[in-house]
Amino acid sequence: MPKKESVYYTDTNGVPKDLDGRVTHLGLKRGELAPRVVTVGSFSRAQRLRACLDNPDTCFERASARGFTTYTGTYKGTPVSIVSTGMGAAMMDFLVRESRAVTDGPMLIVRFGSCGGLLERARPGTVILNTLGSVWLHRDPDTFLNDGCGVCAGLVPRGAAYRLPR
Repeated sequence: MPKKESVYYTDTNGVPKDLDGRVTHLGLKRGELAPRVVTVGSFSRAQRLRACLDNPDTCFERASARGFTTYTGTYKGTPVSIVSTGMGAAMMDFLVRESRAVTDGPMLIVRFGSCGGLLERARPGTVILNTLGSVWLHRDPDTFLNDGCGVCAGLVPRGAAYRLPR
């Protein structure tokens, strides 16, 4: 069996990059991501948006080993990237931090998602915003840690099990 080559990173304290300058999760390096990013959860939605680019058949395309797919081209002459992230806050966190690491200057990231609630009556051009009832809820999994054996005593902060933004 051939020996697998190791992957080396140039910086493991900030946002790790391999020797080619590619960030770990997005798989992108400087110059492959536009400063204007439209992000979606599903790959199929990213493909649909890609069709809106000025030259969709010749745009930059990269699928990372970590589940991200990026298309970079122009829309009405303006550089833009479309990135599918998959689901979850962790994936968005990777997108924001790693995007910043491979671009310079001001950025704009817009998340376009359905959250399972697209309606037929929402015509193109309609802006749909979350209501006051839509909030980010954080659950602290360590709150429920069973430290009956005493090993974890004093190591786990016992805060609120659920936190809501104020």
